[in-house]
Order: sequence, then structure tokens, then C-alpha cells
Amino acid sequence: MTQKIRWNTWCIGKCSLLLFLFITPFASIAQQSRVLVENATFSTYERPVVLVKWYSTDLMYKEGVNIYRREEGTANWIKLNDQSLVRKNSLSPALLNTDPDLEPFVEMVKGSSEQELKQDMILLNVLLKSFQSNAFADFMGIYYQDKTATAGKRYEYRVSKLRNTQELILGVSNVNTTGDYKPDSAIQAIEIYQKGKAIHFNWRHEEDRFYAVNVYRKANTDKAVAKLNKEPIMLSQVRDSLGKLVYPKPMFTENRELSEGKIYTYQLAG
Repeated sequence: MTQKIRWNTWCIGKCSLLLFLFITPFASIAQQSRVLVENATFSTYERPVVLVKWYSTDLMYKEGVNIYRREEGTANWIKLNDQSLVRKNSLSPALLNTDPDLEPFVEMVKGSSEQELKQDMILLNVLLKSFQSNAFADFMGIYYQDKTATAGKRYEYRVSKLRNTQELILGVSNVNTTGDYKPDSAIQAIEIYQKGKAIHFNWRHEEDRFYAVNVYRKANTDKAVAKLNKEPIMLSQVRDSLGKLVYPKPMFTENRELSEGKIYTYQLAG
């Protein structure tokens, strides 16, 4: 989901790019299902809208899913959808025109078998696109807009998948206060250090708050901020020498050519 940004300033000599992405597609999500919620960027207290996305080891659900909501502290779950949510057959031309990548992704999914969609690179690209594009997530049947929530209320959301007419719980979201859109708090515990010609980055990775990180840079002489990573940085835990699951460090490394004496400001956005 969307987060506030954190700026850090660094004065450095010349470098070139070296990017470390420790990615095991779907690994962090496969450990347990995720139900992510936030107020839409267009949500207001007068007209609140809550966005819900869900992920598990199954990216698609043949029989669909049901969405439930309950107020914090209560036991009664209210079903929100009239019909089970499944993958759509198409998107409108108006939506396709908003993003040149949408149609190729839609056609790729439609033209791939269920087994092909489980291949690592295809799965990873579909996963990334569903994070980046609500329209694509909606096409995949893993996205819901709740327009019936009451402003000021604190809600949890539950997603259940259908299998042979039975419901299996995929997950329950964190509590969300309905109302105006407010970015989440900034990424925490950011560490930036130089080793040789490389600039290394670490941060506190919180899966329940953000799925990936983008890193941006701006020199004191630049007019615009430059994004350093081509794809969102998704981290998966790996086993250390003691067999403990940890996030690899450094989490991101920049070696791109810099100008000696300039002051560079880095921005991390989750």
C-alpha cells in the first residue's frame, strides 16, 4: 500500500550501478496469506472508500472469493459482495487506454494456462503488475472497493475463497479507520553507508505495511528526482549461517556514477 517517504542526504564521490535484488517470487506472501486495506487516495470523510487487495499462494481463484467486514470489537461479519469475485474476461477500452502495459498483461493472462501462470517469472510479473495497478488487480479478481463503510469507523476485512461450495478463510486485514486518505508512516530504521564505491541501503522491512520499496535520488543541482530501481524491490527472507530466516543485507546497493562534491538526497517510498 502507499506510504510516506523518508529522505536521507549523502555526500559522496564517483560510483557506478550495482543492484542487488534478492527475490524469490511469491516467497514472502506464500508464507501466509495477506489481506491489505487502505483508504483510497480519493476517499474523503464525506464519501469514504476503502480498497481491499488479497494475496496467497493462489493468485487466481476459480470459484471466486467473498469479502466480509466487521467493526473492531464485534463478532458479526457482514458479507459485502452479492456475487463471488472472480477473474474478469476483459477490461474496458477506457481503462486500457490509461496504461499502455495493461492490455499486454491482460492478454498474457488470458492466453496462459494455470500451470504457465505459476512459472516464476510470469508469476512475479503478474504479481508486480497487480500491486502497481488497481485496474489489473480488479481484472485478476483480487481487488475490491468498499463504498458502504461508515466514516470514522474502525473495520477489519476478511477474504474467503470458495472451494466445492465451501468457504476457506484466506486472511483477515489489519484494522483500518475509514475516512480521509492518509499515507502510512514513513519507512523506519533506514541505514545508508558507503563501502568502496558503492552506497548501501537497509531499512526495517514490514510486510504488513508495504510489499516493496522504491529508491529515489536527487543531487543538489538536479531539478527532478530520479528513480534508481527499475522494478519495486521485493525482499524475501533467506537463511543465515545459523539457519535463521532473515532479510538479506544490504537490501539495495547503488553504484551509479555520481559527481564528487555534490550532495545527494535519497528517498525511500514503500
